[in-house]
Amino acid sequence: MEIEGTLFGSSTLLVIIWWTITIAQYATSGVFILFLSHKALMVLTYPFITRKDPIPGVLPQDRPFVTVQLPCYNEAAVIRRVIDAACNLKWPRDRFEVHVLDDSNDETTVIAEDASAYWRAVGTECRVIRRPVRTGYKAGALQWDIDHEVHPDSQFFPVFDADFAPSPDWLEQGMAYFYTPAGEDVPSISMVQGRWTYLNTAAAPVLPRLQELILNGHFFIEQVFRSRTDRPWNFNGTAGIWRRAVIQSVGGWEHDTIVEDSDLSIKCFDAGYRGVYVRDLGAPSELPVSIGDYRSQQTRWVKGMGQVFAKRARVVLTSPHTNVKQKVEFLFHKLPSITYIATVVFQIYFPLAIFVAVPFSYPWLGVNLGALTVFWAFYTLALYRTLGVARAVVAQWRVVGVMVLSWGMAPLLASAFIEGLFSHDATFTRTPKRAATIDTESERTWSISSTGQRPPPRVADGGGPLANGQPEVQPLSSGGGGREVLPAAALAAAAAAAAAATVAVPAQAAADCPPGGSIGDIDDGISHAVNEHTYRTLTAVTGSSEAASRTTSDGSVTVPTAATQSSNNTSGHTSSGSLSGPSFSRGAAGRRRRRSSGPPFFRTKFSLLPIFEAALALWSAFAAIAAVFGLSRVPFLDPVDGATNTDTAWLVAVVVFGAGSAVGLGWNATSAVARMAGGAMVDIGRGVGRAAAAIGRTVCGCCVRERQDDDDGVDGHADGGGGGGGGWRKGRRRRGRRPVVSEASSVVGEEVGLNAPRPAAEGVTSAEPEALPAAPFMPGAPTPGDLSEIEV
Repeated sequence: MEIEGTLFGSSTLLVIIWWTITIAQYATSGVFILFLSHKALMVLTYPFITRKDPIPGVLPQDRPFVTVQLPCYNEAAVIRRVIDAACNLKWPRDRFEVHVLDDSNDETTVIAEDASAYWRAVGTECRVIRRPVRTGYKAGALQWDIDHEVHPDSQFFPVFDADFAPSPDWLEQGMAYFYTPAGEDVPSISMVQGRWTYLNTAAAPVLPRLQELILNGHFFIEQVFRSRTDRPWNFNGTAGIWRRAVIQSVGGWEHDTIVEDSDLSIKCFDAGYRGVYVRDLGAPSELPVSIGDYRSQQTRWVKGMGQVFAKRARVVLTSPHTNVKQKVEFLFHKLPSITYIATVVFQIYFPLAIFVAVPFSYPWLGVNLGALTVFWAFYTLALYRTLGVARAVVAQWRVVGVMVLSWGMAPLLASAFIEGLFSHDATFTRTPKRAATIDTESERTWSISSTGQRPPPRVADGGGPLANGQPEVQPLSSGGGGREVLPAAALAAAAAAAAAATVAVPAQAAADCPPGGSIGDIDDGISHAVNEHTYRTLTAVTGSSEAASRTTSDGSVTVPTAATQSSNNTSGHTSSGSLSGPSFSRGAAGRRRRRSSGPPFFRTKFSLLPIFEAALALWSAFAAIAAVFGLSRVPFLDPVDGATNTDTAWLVAVVVFGAGSAVGLGWNATSAVARMAGGAMVDIGRGVGRAAAAIGRTVCGCCVRERQDDDDGVDGHADGGGGGGGGWRKGRRRRGRRPVVSEASSVVGEEVGLNAPRPAAEGVTSAEPEALPAAPFMPGAPTPGDLSEIEV
């Protein structure tokens, strides 16, 4: 090929640019048409498979035992709502329990304990489960619950994230798909997945409505297509029911990826189990309302898909249990994020069409327009299924919005997918929940347990008033924050339970402690009591006890009783106002670490990706403006083969794609840069505050030393001040007025050394508590966890 003209005196660079653009345009177009042709197959076959709805069976008279699992981490805004919704599900109370799998370190635990105690009071078994070590994030919490906490007879596990609020009949409708019309169980069915609906889209801003369209395309088209044509599809992490026997048969939940739901689904599919997707089984949920929250969520999903592909591809593609159709579908299911990589390449080179005289063929342009047509048809079908024909026409702006949002998210998600392919980091980043339930017409957007009127209590048969002679439940008298005030009998029972709150922890928990520490060093702010083989939460958030736990000769670890703690904790209450039960101490070593080392100065994570997004947005905007003003008639490089890209079709394509990319990329980059800048300002403010505090301590210390010198000059303590308790040391300056405390005693107001013994409270013996054997669990008996409901 003969190149006329040079760039900076050399034609080599021109040749490299020419071939780079030529290869890139056909490579990206090939990726687009490949994956969008798969979506075209879904659209074309949809009329034929949409009527193949799964048939629900008949639930047996002897209902199976069900454990509802609610994994959560710092979900204070929505945790009460999901607990109320889960406990209000229709199911026989003697075959039903709710487990709140709480890994939180904020006020979420207080709220969860409060709501759980309410539901226990009205006859529903609801407990907050706290693990000794937060390993494996959500997957670890689910597996821990299965291994240690669930009822031995439990057979099915409905799972809901904290932002969901299922209707009362959701469980009965979903469980019916595990059975035949004759009422026989179908062991080959591993799980039942429902569809997500949304609480905050009726009057929401643009972003939640765009997310709704994207997710409706998944739930109305993709899930229907895969599940009804025997292709691999995945559990969506929530709003579904798992069979316990299937989870155990494939090895349980694994937490080496951040999309544990997809990983378990692929394992079960390869093992021969099949799930049932029920499109009409909806569960209301909440969508992220800010672009920052949405970016965090999508990064986790896309990175997780890359991890699952790297982990399972070899197994699935070589498995004798899957056919060719299923293997191909696995590739289309796990690799669509390649389109984000192609989009980034497209965003870099396509604007060059108006600056570099590279022959972009019209067939190539037609391929790209065809891919966009498939994209439009897919999401228009999703609009039609949810809104109808007339409203779908009006809502076409959402399709354009989804396209712009996808172009803007491309650099972030391309980076996340590549990281997932090569990274084993399974750190789970939680999507913040804001309780943004704008759809107030839903009766499930308010909390039952925080109102003044209790619903009718349930009994074993699932309905009717209590039949054991107990009085009817009266309207609640509410304490602060809607917390109920228990009657005198309940208070007495809770006080009796607190008196027996000294428990023995198995030696395994002691073995997990770090050297020189205590059980509190494992997970700060968790208090446990041993009930047979299990750890159960007693209180919401526990204060750190000043008395360290001690290991006895039989290998158990004793925990101070509430009476002993009262001498160490000022009031016995947590910061939230609920009564604190027994807690594990961090020990002197942990206190020294806390005093000697503060939090890191810079907490904000800085990244160059938003800068790249901003630069790409400016490049796209510059290309669009250049095309509009006709700058394409003056190519930056010499023409190649006499080709020029000055036709109207090219200019329109560059303007549309350049403007859309600029808006999407600018939206994402602005949000990311603003978050980093805000975090940096907070860090700087924190540093200034620390510096001011240090200066203040220095100034105050100088003043105190001057006063101390004056005092020493007046009365000097000529007796030497040496050996007794509380005297000043003669001839030695000390920082501040810190008295010397003897090892034998201390008085109120004196500063005591870290390892000095604490005096017993008035009327309380200071003897160390003895280790007591773990008491067996008595159904119906009050537990120390009920202390979280007492108003003092």
